[in-house]
Amino acid sequence: ECTGQKTRLIRHTGLSYFAWVIGILGTTFNVLSLLENAKLLLSNGSPVKVTNTALLLCVNLGDLMMGLYLVSIALQDELTKDTYCREEFDWLTSWKCSTLGVVSTIASHTSLFSMTVLSLYRLTTIKKTSHSKVITWKHKLVIVTMVTTILVFSTAIAIVPLLPAFEDFFVNGVYYKDNRLFIGAPLKRAH
Repeated sequence: ECTGQKTRLIRHTGLSYFAWVIGILGTTFNVLSLLENAKLLLSNGSPVKVTNTALLLCVNLGDLMMGLYLVSIALQDELTKDTYCREEFDWLTSWKCSTLGVVSTIASHTSLFSMTVLSLYRLTTIKKTSHSKVITWKHKLVIVTMVTTILVFSTAIAIVPLLPAFEDFFVNGVYYKDNRLFIGAPLKRAH
């Protein structure tokens, strides 16, 4: 039954173009921003400047991953534009689809957590009247801990649902390929 909107991965052509444009621009500008922020991070500045830059690098990393995700989805849409309907089950159960799901989840959570921590950090530094001019090892350890925590939690949120121990807990639907008998049937895991 390959008719109507099910013929493409991205159902509307406008959204496909939008994914290409935003993906390419996001990837390009975040690579440039990553490079610039990396230079700033390597130049010894005040603890506040270094912390802000490190957290901005995390935001850049998340946004770069999202740009790459959008380009990958748009590319997959283009590669399967005439055959997607027949290949939908294979795509949805493929390692590529799972990997892109993990990438998009890590990307969005990395950006979200980084912006949250950055906002909280800025709020606490605004309230402090005196700031250290020299970055200490203790401050560097705090920065590394913040960045590592953000990346670990973002990755865990993306990967835990894929672990075999949790697969039944996180299933939100099952697709029965080419079997009309199961339309509306209770969802059961097909192996």
